[in-house]
Amino acid sequence: MHDAPIRALPISLGKITPTCDGCIAHCCRYVAVEIERPRANWQLDQIRWLLLHENVSVYLGTDRKWYVEFRTKCRELGDDHRCNIYAARPDLCAAYEVKTCPRWATGAAHLVRFESDRAFAEYLALPPAERPGARRRKVGKVSRPSPRPARGRARSGGAGPKRGRSPRR
Repeated sequence: MHDAPIRALPISLGKITPTCDGCIAHCCRYVAVEIERPRANWQLDQIRWLLLHENVSVYLGTDRKWYVEFRTKCRELGDDHRCNIYAARPDLCAAYEVKTCPRWATGAAHLVRFESDRAFAEYLALPPAERPGARRRKVGKVSRPSPRPARGRARSGGAGPKRGRSPRR
C-alpha cells in the first residue's frame, strides 16, 4: 500500500467571516483624526510640526481625505488584547467594522503616508502632478473658467454680521 499524495484544498476567503480572534487589537492602538487638505504654507508647516513628534503620522486616505494619526494604546485595552469595557464601549468603537481592519481588508490603506518631516519635504519637492496620490488630469479636457456670479461681484463670504448683512444673500 502506498500513500496517496497530499493535495492542498482550495479555500475561498470570501466565505470567511472576519473576527477579532487572534488579533492584537490594531484598532485600539491609534487615533486618527481628519484634517483639512493642506493648501496654504501655514498648513504645510503645521503638518511638518506634527511629524516632528514621536508616534505621529500624517496620511492621505483612499477616500482622498487627510488624516493625522497618533499611535497610542487605548487605556481600556487589556493584556489579552480585549476591551475591558466592551459592554459600555464608545459608539465609535461599536460602529467599527471588522472587515475594514488592516488584518482583513484588501487594497491600500492610504494613498500616501508620512512618518517624518523629511519624507513630507521630499513629497513637497516633487511637482504636484507627480506626487503620490495626485489626481491625474484627463488628457484633452479643456478647463473653462466658471461664470461670474449673477450679481457682478465675487461671493467670498466677506459680508457678515459685522456689516449688517446676512452672509447667505
